[in-house]
Amino acid sequence: MAAHRFKRSFALRNGDFVATLPGSKRMRRLYGPSVAKEIGKDESAATFEAEGAQLVEACIFRRLSRLF
Repeated sequence: MAAHRFKRSFALRNGDFVATLPGSKRMRRLYGPSVAKEIGKDESAATFEAEGAQLVEACIFRRLSRLF
């Protein structure tokens, strides 16, 4: 059994994760899970509600104050 989830993805010796592109020998770097997919799940959602919402609100007010 493979230690990874997808057939064409693997880790290089330097720790980078890459995937081979279909139909070629080229590779592309993988950067991790999508924030949009993870933000509504489990601990991510709880952490965002507890801490992230305040940070986002501060950023929005700061940007709006620049406009006015």
